[in-house]
Amino acid sequence: MKNDDVSEGSRELVDLSAEAISSLGFHLSQVGQIISKSQLPPNKGDRSSAYKLKEKLDMYQGYTDEVQRRRNELEQKMAEDFARLKAWRAQSGTEGKGLVEELEALYGKVRQQDKEIKNKQRQIEEEQA
Repeated sequence: MKNDDVSEGSRELVDLSAEAISSLGFHLSQVGQIISKSQLPPNKGDRSSAYKLKEKLDMYQGYTDEVQRRRNELEQKMAEDFARLKAWRAQSGTEGKGLVEELEALYGKVRQQDKEIKNKQRQIEEEQA
């Protein structure tokens, strides 16, 4: 596995959520302005506040559809990254192990190698004697 940053998708998802919240604030500001300027009945020739609100709602719903599409793409990318990470961990032999189990396995290997080194040293000493 090359230097893939699997947390990149998470950061992009956070950025997307922040952008969506900012857009919601802007949308609510627009709605507030329309309502504050509204009057009943509307002046002749003016569109009603309900019509103006409907236009803004349609625009915002189009934007939220786009945000949802981008969110789905990011979640799919994150799932693919996670699958790649799991495959890499399975190949490297660390899948399913916690940090403690990995350390215990490494200590076991070190102990085994230490025994082999001592046996080799003992054999060499016996051969020289």
